[in-house]
Amino acid sequence: LKPQAAVKAPNGRPWPCRSFRAQLAAGMQRRRPCVASSCSGEAALEAWLGCDPEGYSVDTRRVREHMSVIVSRILERVPQCKLDDVRELFQAPEAGGRPMFMTLLREAGGEVHFLYFWKTFGDVACMAGAQPVEGLYAEIETLRDHLLRRVEDAQSHADDGAQASAPSSGARTAPFDVLVDEVHRAASMSTAPRFWQKIAAGLGDRPPGTMLELDELTSILLGWLAEVALWDNGRASSQGVAEGVVAPDSAGVPVLLHIYDVSRSEGIQKLNQVLAFEYSPVKFGGVFHAGVEVQGLEWSFNFSPSKTRPGISCTAPMKHPHHHYRETVDCGFTAMPLPEIVQIISQMVEEYPGSDYNLLRRNCCHF
Repeated sequence: LKPQAAVKAPNGRPWPCRSFRAQLAAGMQRRRPCVASSCSGEAALEAWLGCDPEGYSVDTRRVREHMSVIVSRILERVPQCKLDDVRELFQAPEAGGRPMFMTLLREAGGEVHFLYFWKTFGDVACMAGAQPVEGLYAEIETLRDHLLRRVEDAQSHADDGAQASAPSSGARTAPFDVLVDEVHRAASMSTAPRFWQKIAAGLGDRPPGTMLELDELTSILLGWLAEVALWDNGRASSQGVAEGVVAPDSAGVPVLLHIYDVSRSEGIQKLNQVLAFEYSPVKFGGVFHAGVEVQGLEWSFNFSPSKTRPGISCTAPMKHPHHHYRETVDCGFTAMPLPEIVQIISQMVEEYPGSDYNLLRRNCCHF
């Protein structure tokens, strides 16, 4: 998932056109013929390349000059009866002003970035009557929109601070931690949580405070689009992301309870060994963390100071990053199908915000 090194154009700016075109070509070879409800990212890529971009940015004038290319790609996704609606979105109002499409692009410094182009392309297609994106493609686009909102919020705070001190550099960035949070949020709401769990594992660790620019975010998201294509085709990717969900057997889906010593402190581990020694007939308790594994993912409830960050997160089984694994309890099987399991988890995400965590009255064991 690491972005390829950008080629430098004569003006010194990143110019990853070759890798960009290669990603598009690879995705087209791997996928079945384009389906309107699932591959708006592909259509947006094709329309973008028709504007002759410099990597992930393009001059606003080129977008206007190649408007016919963009319109043609959108027309492929909408019913014939909606053609007039498409034209209205790309025509300037009679009273003057800019076309709706150009207004939504959120240009900066006379340039448009691909992430905003991709979002606007999909929004305009939906306005014109195209079928909505579904499945993992929709989840990636939702994550993209959340990231863009965080980028805009960070830019707004930077501009406010610049008014009181030095001028802002104008760079649009998002913290790496925000990307990780959004991946976990997507996993908690997804019908294919294992896909996102593998994605999260592939992100790795970066130093605290690491900021990602829009170009790097774009490279990451485009890589995920290719992985979705492989997932849908039922093949394993070279990174090992596209593993299928294990189908339950006749007994149902196994449920496991993983117990940890809280934190990785050796002092806590020794305390739990004394108070809850494995072979002692009498146990006096201890300081533990617990997570529930179902369908190959472990779910647990954790504290978060943010009211908007979910308290429920998923990790690889027995691999919680902040606690020391101790033992597993077999809880038998559930007869619930995967959609119902996902629905329950999605509901609990709303019921267990991280800010509601209480060490004694509402902790991971209550969850």
